Amino acid sequence: MPFRIYADPDADLHFALTGEIDAASNDLFTTTLQRMWPLMTDHTLRVDASNLKFIGHQQLCMLEESAREQNRKVVLCTNQRTAVRLVDLLSLSNVRVEAPAVYPTGVAETQRLREELRQREQQLESQPAIEQVKGMLMQNFGLDAQDAFALLACLSQDTNTKLKDVAARIRDELTEKAPPDVRQSTLDALTALRDRLRAPRSPE
Repeated sequence: MPFRIYADPDADLHFALTGEIDAASNDLFTTTLQRMWPLMTDHTLRVDASNLKFIGHQQLCMLEESAREQNRKVVLCTNQRTAVRLVDLLSLSNVRVEAPAVYPTGVAETQRLREELRQREQQLESQPAIEQVKGMLMQNFGLDAQDAFALLACLSQDTNTKLKDVAARIRDELTEKAPPDVRQSTLDALTALRDRLRAPRSPE
């Protein structure tokens, strides 16, 4: 997703906005605004945009027009110079930029860590199963990336199964959601295969 908007219960703001909003996001941004306004009862919408990496002038104008149609004001809380400069150059009347509030000690750090956790979860979900399982094998058996892939490839050949399907099966069986006996049997099978691959070959 190019950007995310979500409620942040720890901040004195209505929403937090992260990601990038450019021309490719116009349709999604318009739909988001249409769905957002009915949720608001306050006249002024305050948005934490400190982690918003980019927003274009066209999208700021879209936000301005939407706010004007709703007879609302929007405050983007950010110190990013690009957003501050654009709002000033465009002479927007319903959208303005303010410096983020200084939260009590510890709250801002908690927010930063929470956002990092969200981003890492997204990255993990977007990674192919093969890369996830390679990481699991490297962690469980002390393999390097090449050996972990070789183990997966061998298992794929032995079972005549696509590599990505083998990886997905192993990933599911090694997660905490799998029963303990399933996890253990999978680890035992992988250990045996690893030992077989590492065993020295007898000379022909």
